Amino acid sequence: MPKAYELKSCPHEKDGEAILVRDDSYEHEKKPFFVECTKCGARTAYYPDIKKAVVAWNRRADDETNGKRILPPRKGATE
Repeated sequence: MPKAYELKSCPHEKDGEAILVRDDSYEHEKKPFFVECTKCGARTAYYPDIKKAVVAWNRRADDETNGKRILPPRKGATE
């Protein structure tokens, strides 16, 4: 992954690996990209391009910009 697209670790699970996902289903054809933690299931909203999904994931509450929030872990996600 290019440096511009490096993903920070999960904000909820320090050892959770973040992955970029492309959902090609019909309902998400205009915004197919999101980032998700493989450990707790926390994820971003869907975005139209990779860069926006990565920027949303890498943004943290203590950042200077006020951006999109990361959804909390899904109920029943594996630990």
